[in-house]
Amino acid sequence: MDYLLTKEKDNEMENKYAYKMVRTTDPDTSIDSAISLDPTKMEKIVLEAVSQFREQGATMSEIERMLVTTHPASISPRFKPLIEKGLIRIDHRTRKGMRSNRQQRIHWATEYYKEEEQ
Repeated sequence: MDYLLTKEKDNEMENKYAYKMVRTTDPDTSIDSAISLDPTKMEKIVLEAVSQFREQGATMSEIERMLVTTHPASISPRFKPLIEKGLIRIDHRTRKGMRSNRQQRIHWATEYYKEEEQ
């Protein structure tokens, strides 16, 4: 199924953003899965997890570790829409990831975000 057909199929379904979750080379089963996914449910789960970190904020790997029964590929795409909706805030601050030495952005639920003191 090509990208345009997927986008047209999305318009008939509840998940109108499914075309953003698949590649044009993905099999139909992946496309059907993306269409049937309720991103708002997963966004709510991720937002609740980030909120539990309160003023400390959370990195992606901290959230993945917290949501052990959820595949990381279902978690990471939820951050951008939550940021765009103003429910999660980020800035330049980072913290070392739990599984690597790489720095990861810190995410805060908006109600717990505080500007960095200088």
